[in-house]
Amino acid sequence: MMSESGPFADLVDTLYALTRVLEEESEMLALSGSNGDIAKWMQAKLRLAAQMEQLCARLARENALWMEALDDDERAIFAEASDELHKAATVNSAVLEQHISLSVQMVQAVEHEMKRLTGRRGTTSSRLGDIEGPR
Repeated sequence: MMSESGPFADLVDTLYALTRVLEEESEMLALSGSNGDIAKWMQAKLRLAAQMEQLCARLARENALWMEALDDDERAIFAEASDELHKAATVNSAVLEQHISLSVQMVQAVEHEMKRLTGRRGTTSSRLGDIEGPR
């Protein structure tokens, strides 16, 4: 049995912390839509994913077969934490995909309206100015 403190316990804590971040982000996006906190959520997810990688690498350095060395209780704890993370990641992915789709639709609607109002079919900007697209 691995100790109640140390890299395995830290890994389980990190899995649950990442799960909470994903759940909070999903809830925030579902309730209020996108706001300026997206960068905050992304940084938290990146930090926790990096921490998770470091802990897995540490466990593998200490024992290449660390997962096989888990006793039944530890295996159950790890499986539950992994399952919770998977569920939260699945929901988070769906919510983010929905927001991306809505953003694309909004950009397309604005583009269509601009073309209608200006009579132009398309322009492209470069650092030297506008270049007219095909008519």
